[in-house]
Amino acid sequence: MKNSMIFFALITLLSACKEFQPAVPQFIIVGKIENFDGEKIKLVHTLDEIEINVDNDGAFKDTIYDFIDGYYSLHIGKEYTPVYIKDGFDLFLGIDIINFDESVKWKGIGANENNYLASSLLYFENASPFSYGKMQEDTFKMKVDSIGKEKKQFFENYLSTAKNLDTDFVKYENAKIEYFAPLYKEQYQSIHRYYTKNKDFEVGENYYDYRKNITLERPDLTEIHEYTRYVNQYISNNIDKTDTLERAFTILRTINREIHDNKLKKFFIFKSAKQNMTYVKDLEAYWALVSFMVTDKREYKELVKIKKGLDRIIAGADSPLTSFKDENDKEYRLEDFKGKLIYIDCWAQWCAPCKREIPFLQKLEEQFAGREIVFLKISLDKDIAAWKKYIKENNLEDNAFILTNDFDSEFAKAYMITGIPRFILLDKNLKIINSKAPRPSSNELVELLEKNL
Repeated sequence: MKNSMIFFALITLLSACKEFQPAVPQFIIVGKIENFDGEKIKLVHTLDEIEINVDNDGAFKDTIYDFIDGYYSLHIGKEYTPVYIKDGFDLFLGIDIINFDESVKWKGIGANENNYLASSLLYFENASPFSYGKMQEDTFKMKVDSIGKEKKQFFENYLSTAKNLDTDFVKYENAKIEYFAPLYKEQYQSIHRYYTKNKDFEVGENYYDYRKNITLERPDLTEIHEYTRYVNQYISNNIDKTDTLERAFTILRTINREIHDNKLKKFFIFKSAKQNMTYVKDLEAYWALVSFMVTDKREYKELVKIKKGLDRIIAGADSPLTSFKDENDKEYRLEDFKGKLIYIDCWAQWCAPCKREIPFLQKLEEQFAGREIVFLKISLDKDIAAWKKYIKENNLEDNAFILTNDFDSEFAKAYMITGIPRFILLDKNLKIINSKAPRPSSNELVELLEKNL
C-alpha cells in the first residue's frame, strides 16, 4: 500500500511538472527517391553528418533530434542538393535520381525555404565567375557585381510570392548575396594567374578599395559559406609574404592579427585547422597551438578526430590497404605491389594541378625504370569514361587505376584525402614512409626516392 501511494505521488508530481519540461528540438524528413538503388542518404553539415535509411522502393522517413540548425547538403548517391533545416520543420522530398536538380520538390513546413535553394541552384548553375578569369580586373569586377545584382533580384522576386519564410533564412540568404561578389573579387588575383598562366600577376594598387564597404567581422554569419570563404580569402591575401614559417602557421598568425572578435577568431582558427592540419609538416607543434585556441566542444571534437586519423598514417605505420581497378575493370590490391618501393599519385582528370604534375611523373618513371620502384596513378574520378578517355589520349595506361567511390572510398578516407593532388610513398613492406610525399615536380622527391631504394 505504501509503495502504491509513493508511485501515485510521483505520477502526480511529474504531471504537474510536465508543462515546465523543455521541448526537444526536432525535425521530420520524409521522401521518395525515384530510380535510386542505395540503402542510405546523408545530411552533411560542417560539424555534423546524419545518415538516413532508405527502403527498397526509394522511400525514407526519419525524425532527427540531435542536429544543428542551418544549411546542410543532402547527398543521394553521387548527387546532392542544398537543404535548410530548423527545429519544427516537417519536410517531404520528391526527387528523381535520373533528372536530379530539375526534379527537386519539397512540401510541408520548411518547403518554401528549400524550394528556393533548389530553384536558385538550378537558375544560376552556369553563372560561374571563374569563366571571367582572363578578363582585366575592372571588367571582372563589373561581371561579378552583375551576377550579384541578378541574385538579389531573383531572391526579391521569390520573397514577393513565397510567404512566411523563416526570418533567419531570409537574413542568411541576403548575406550570401551581399558577400558573393566580394568573395570572388578577393579570389580574382589567383583566378587570373591560373587562367592566364601568369604566376607573377598582381592586382592594381586601388583594386581592394571595395573592402571599405564590406564588414569583415560578422559573428552572426559563421553559418554562411560566402561570408566564411570571403574572410578566409581575405586572410590568405593578407599574409606577410616575408614570413618564413610554414603557411599553415602564418595563416593562424594572420587570423590572430586581422580578426579582433575573440569568438570569431577562434571560429576561423578552427576552420583553418580543419582545412590545413592534414598537410602540416610539423603536426605536433601545430596541434599544440590549435588545441589550445579552439574551445568549442563540437569543433574541438572534430579536430581531435582529424588528429587521431593523422596519427594512424604517420611514418612507420602500416599502410591502409585498398583495392582499385584498371581501365579493363580488372581488380588489383595494394598488396600486389609489395616488394617494391611504391609511389602513389592520387589525382583526377578534372584536376588542373594534378595534370601539371604528369610530365614530371613520366620523367621519373623513365629515370627509375628497371629499379625496385613502382609508380601508381590512382584516380579519384567520378566519371570513369572521362578518366579512361584521358589516360588513353595521354599515354597513361601503365599502372593507372581508379578507386570505387572516389573521395568516399576506404582508401581516401583512411589517408584523409580531401584535396588532390596528393602523393604517398610506401616502403617494400607496405609501411608508410611519407603520407604527404613531395610532388613529382619537387627537387626533394628524387633525393627521397634514392634514399629509400
